[in-house]
Amino acid sequence: MSNKVKICEIFHSIQGEGVNAGVTAVFVRFFGCNLACSWCDTKNSWHPNHANFEEIKLENIVKKIKSFNSSHIIFTGGEPTLFQKEIRKITEKLANNHTYELETNGSFPIEDDFWQTINISPKLKNSGNKPYKIKAHNFPQKTWWKFVIENEEDLTEIQAMQKQYNIPDNKILLMPQGITQKEIESKSSTIIEICKKYNFRFCPRLHIALGLR
Repeated sequence: MSNKVKICEIFHSIQGEGVNAGVTAVFVRFFGCNLACSWCDTKNSWHPNHANFEEIKLENIVKKIKSFNSSHIIFTGGEPTLFQKEIRKITEKLANNHTYELETNGSFPIEDDFWQTINISPKLKNSGNKPYKIKAHNFPQKTWWKFVIENEEDLTEIQAMQKQYNIPDNKILLMPQGITQKEIESKSSTIIEICKKYNFRFCPRLHIALGLR
């Protein structure tokens, strides 16, 4: 484990997606991912043509986190489970009153139990990635499953995964594919109807709708 890690950005905002949408948090975005989604809106966190990162000492990451008025920390990427040892070191240096949320594509098992919320976002065929096995479901009580979908045809993949990993309906969130406010607005009503039909939860993208980071 290095004392430094590649970081794209550390910033204070609100969680735009998932069950904690609207919660203020400090985001720590790592550089590096094992997948390559065609519609990714943070290609600066993995794509060589868009790369934008800085190698930062872990102690300076902790200082930056502490500089914000928020006790909720979200580790994202890229794919943050590539850096679990570094994340553990960061959390060990933070006060006990902090809470932790993870954004992951689910391709690696979760090593630690200090998470309050684990957001698994399996990448469907619409992402351009090949199918892969989900390994991050080893803390099911803390885990929510977030799927980016284009239309109801994507439900075939989701329902197969739901059966394979024994996912309750109320743990599944559907989010419209789109990286602009116009795209999200144009698809949201359709996705809401799909959620009503299958008893799933609709997942907004508040940061896009509000023009936030």
